[in-house]
Amino acid sequence: MEAKEWTKILSMIQKIDEDTKQLTKIINDTSIPNRDNLLREIHREIIGKNVIFKDIDISNKTLCSENDGKYPPQISGYIRNTIINIKNNSAKRVFYLRKFLDKFSEISESDKKVVLQSLKNTDTSNLQEKMESLINIFGIQNLD
Repeated sequence: MEAKEWTKILSMIQKIDEDTKQLTKIINDTSIPNRDNLLREIHREIIGKNVIFKDIDISNKTLCSENDGKYPPQISGYIRNTIINIKNNSAKRVFYLRKFLDKFSEISESDKKVVLQSLKNTDTSNLQEKMESLINIFGIQNLD
């Protein structure tokens, strides 16, 4: 290859590199809302534009109050996922509840066993309330 061709190739590579850097900067500067915020926004748009919802007086709070901002989305999502896992695989109920209880560093192992027995016998419809109660009392640690 001739020097001209190499120079042309190098300039093309540099342009690609500059474009990549510019694209990366644009992406980093763009605010991307989390899943819960996107769902709330979509619900607001649907309710705002649809006459049926206005006629039957359905408000944004009716549809968008799943966690009421009570907990950060990560905690609400963790509770929701744990309950879904239990519903989908009830044979592993104790495993998922134990995994949930392991997030509480302040609860001793013997107390975790007692709480586990209580949660194990709780109906899945009441499980979220009990899990939230534990979070309120002890605070949850590292959701990793």
